[in-house]
Amino acid sequence: MASKLKGAITYPMLQSAAQLAVGTFIISLWVFVNKLTFPRICTLATWFIIDIVMVSTSTHMGSRLLGALVPIGAACISIVYAGAVLNLAHAAGPHHVTLLQCILGSVAFLPLVCVRATRSPLVAGVGTLFLLYGGVAYLSGQLSWPYRLLWKNVVWHLIYENFIASIATGFVGVFVLPCLAYTDMRRTLAGALGGLSASAAEYSKHIWREDGKPGSTMDGKLEGLEKPEQQNHGGGDALSELSRQAAGTKMLEELTDEQYLTRIRLLTDSQPSKDGAASASAALQPAPSALSLRPLLAKARGLSSLAAFEPPFVLPGPFSAAAWAAATDSVDALLTRVAAFESLLTEEQPLLASSDLLRYFQHDFSQAFRDLHARIAATLAEWQQAVAHGRPVPPQDWAHVKGYWSRYAGAEEQVEQMLGSANQVRIVLFMMTITRSMLDSLQATQTALNAALTPTPDNTGVKATVRWFLGLVPVTLGLLWFKRFFEVLFNDLPAWLSSWASFKAGLQDRMFQYGVKLYALIVVTLVAILVMNERITSLRTWNIYNTYLAAVLVMLPKVDATVTSGVFRALGTFIGACFGYLVMSNAELASNPYWLMLLLVAVAFVLGFWSLGGLKLGILFALLSFNALILCQYLDGPPKAGTKHYWAARIVPIVLGSVYPILWNACILPVYVSTEAMSELAHAFQQAIALLRLYGRAQFIAAEQAAGLPTTPKDRKQPNIKGVLEKTVAAPIAAVQASLATETVIWPRFVLVQPPVVHKTLAAMQVLLNHLAAVRIAAEQYTKHVELIQRVGSRVGSAYFLGFSEPLADEVRQLEQNLTQMADDIQRLVNNVERPAVADLHKQIEEFEVGRMHLRSHFLQLRAQFHKDVAKGKYLVHTMSGKLASRFQKPAEPPAEQLQIVVEGQAVHGQASLPATTTTEGDSTARQHSAAGMADSASGPESTPQQAGAFERQLGQTSSQGLSSGDAIRFMSWVHALLGCLDQMTRVAKLILAHEQQLQQNRWFALPWQPER
Repeated sequence: MASKLKGAITYPMLQSAAQLAVGTFIISLWVFVNKLTFPRICTLATWFIIDIVMVSTSTHMGSRLLGALVPIGAACISIVYAGAVLNLAHAAGPHHVTLLQCILGSVAFLPLVCVRATRSPLVAGVGTLFLLYGGVAYLSGQLSWPYRLLWKNVVWHLIYENFIASIATGFVGVFVLPCLAYTDMRRTLAGALGGLSASAAEYSKHIWREDGKPGSTMDGKLEGLEKPEQQNHGGGDALSELSRQAAGTKMLEELTDEQYLTRIRLLTDSQPSKDGAASASAALQPAPSALSLRPLLAKARGLSSLAAFEPPFVLPGPFSAAAWAAATDSVDALLTRVAAFESLLTEEQPLLASSDLLRYFQHDFSQAFRDLHARIAATLAEWQQAVAHGRPVPPQDWAHVKGYWSRYAGAEEQVEQMLGSANQVRIVLFMMTITRSMLDSLQATQTALNAALTPTPDNTGVKATVRWFLGLVPVTLGLLWFKRFFEVLFNDLPAWLSSWASFKAGLQDRMFQYGVKLYALIVVTLVAILVMNERITSLRTWNIYNTYLAAVLVMLPKVDATVTSGVFRALGTFIGACFGYLVMSNAELASNPYWLMLLLVAVAFVLGFWSLGGLKLGILFALLSFNALILCQYLDGPPKAGTKHYWAARIVPIVLGSVYPILWNACILPVYVSTEAMSELAHAFQQAIALLRLYGRAQFIAAEQAAGLPTTPKDRKQPNIKGVLEKTVAAPIAAVQASLATETVIWPRFVLVQPPVVHKTLAAMQVLLNHLAAVRIAAEQYTKHVELIQRVGSRVGSAYFLGFSEPLADEVRQLEQNLTQMADDIQRLVNNVERPAVADLHKQIEEFEVGRMHLRSHFLQLRAQFHKDVAKGKYLVHTMSGKLASRFQKPAEPPAEQLQIVVEGQAVHGQASLPATTTTEGDSTARQHSAAGMADSASGPESTPQQAGAFERQLGQTSSQGLSSGDAIRFMSWVHALLGCLDQMTRVAKLILAHEQQLQQNRWFALPWQPER
């Protein structure tokens, strides 16, 4: 019973209801208690509702304190600023005061709009508060003169009202059913770790199949790539037929060029499902996909920013914003590694079996792979519990585990192998690369989590309290507004005016266009209200400044969000005002402060249950109108209580201010959520292609440097690829996902409903993000290898660079140019800028597919020649016996001196033991690693740079062209990751092309990227 009661008390809806009710009771005291009342106090309810529902977006203590502190600085600065401008308007004398007020107001509100028109939600919220407080003060003080009346009755009273509203907001957040963002942040991050644990265990399980079941034998995705309902125009049947033709002994390299081209086209014609989960990932339920875990990390980051406003002495554990940001980033990096595994799961059938390993590598190491990933899953599950309870994560000797895996992989590399299915070989080598990368990321994550969870003098005690207090100062004093204003003045404006191209780009910026529209709307509204207040005296009783208040709240960057806000504002105001009118129509009830206070608290408590959901805006405006109507009529006394004039004076200005911003936004440079989403996704696609080129350049330069050729340019520098994926591709995709979740209309049908292409493109881009993560990991292996061999002086492993990378460089560059042109065409199509013909994009896609066919044909020719050169002993080979020719034909019987693996223990979720490795005695050369092999296993305790250098000197042939198994792993992993990325990029391009073709056929009935009529 106690546990159920505790769960009900901490429920966010109940918290919101209780906090709204207590806050309403507090502000009502200043209306119903005569000693506290002063003129204009009835608008106190408006400021409180804005603070607790709009500025404070959740029930956490940090959010409530943010909602209490931000309005203080915003109100003081903007209200005083408005009073100073009004004083200046009266400085020229009593003549033409209204004209001067219109002119000065139009100029004075320009800086306020500049801060509001920004992409940062926090800064935009601060800018909105400045516009609200400054506008209300400016309009309310228009007729207040001399200056003493202006500063006392308008400026001071408005500041005092906002101070009371802030105190009430902070009080209910701290003392009424408080909850901590810090605790929810830990739980959210723990949930992400639990999802990673389940995913790592499920993915490794899905990769392996039982012996006897058919598997894939082609390079790429074959049967079961997409579910039947997701295939287009019979492409799935044709693809399955082509797969059967390539199955068995007929490998992919035996397909003709025309068959390979047909396979690519059929493979990339399949479209992802609407929710973004690939069919293979859906088959892995209940294991969550990486797509579903990224929102958890975004939520954890948001909660971390709120936890920074919570007092350290009330937190149940240590807190450092920098440490928790590093911990979240490390979990995100680990998530990227797990997401790279998803790029393997494009088939609904497991990929490999133990018999495949015996056939290709002459022994089965699947159990070692399962044990290692079971240990990873069990460790993540332990970390989940530790983070949720605020304990440091259990120590794990990841250096020992990495050393084990490196020695195991290095020993496996020495085994004489035969070449079989190129796809399966690439999968095995790619898994080895991803596993190495996951172990590196696990060690970094463990260090970051312990740094965040371990108490230190810096994140606890007096130092943490002082740092917390100093962090509140910029927010309370409104320094965020000044920071953004000076950024616009000294950074954005000079950059915008630096060149004609920058000026044109600035004019096309969506946020700049929104700022222009918002500024024009505010100027028109201000001037109209100022003129009507002077000329039409009867309108002064209508509180027409509410029109300005509504217009600022309703006007948002997107038309969809503006429509939603305007509709909710108008309906909420009408409903709340009607209920307030019914209450005040009863003379006995309208004159009883006790019943009115009880009614206000009860209504606030009931509506508070829905103030955090999709009806938040409607609830906000209904409660605001209900409270304001009752409190303002009670202050004016019985003569005005319950009159229709008072009810109409409340509704008409607000409804007017809710409707005309919709028409304004829709008619002047309209921006829809779907338009912006497709533009951002097209830009992300463009950045993805640029990033792929960057990864390719990093891989090529690293391979060239590893080869140590005399012709290698000394001035060629390795590009930095760390963190680029998250900033250029992942961030825009996450922004689009958040926009679709928060800015779209809530009705499922009717106008402005999102077209299906937006969700499909978002899903396809999310899958592309996984493939890019895999390509980055493959490229990182090259750069890490170069850094290590530069320390030990090794120069072997040039065979794959000379045999493949260098001869194919020109054709790869041509494919990159095709991709770049394809991305540019898509960008112009989506943004309607110099709109190219759809046929041009179709041509680019076809040329890209044909280019891939030619590249594949050349690759097969090079591979055939490479096999002949290796068999003839052209390359210096570091293997067990040095007889590489046996790797290209199946041996009659297993060698007598082959590596043997002894597996000890079982791998279960929650407990895993690593198998041991033993070898039989044999040739002494079998005990040696090549220099590149040493580089791959350098993390193991038995491998040292001195050993690698000694072995290199022992060979005495450093100038020869070397062939190392580590180089093979890196190259084949790169090829496998690259093929999946190219396939997904083609899918994205074809998805947008198909929608554009449909729009051309129905041009009279649908607009670009608008809902299908």
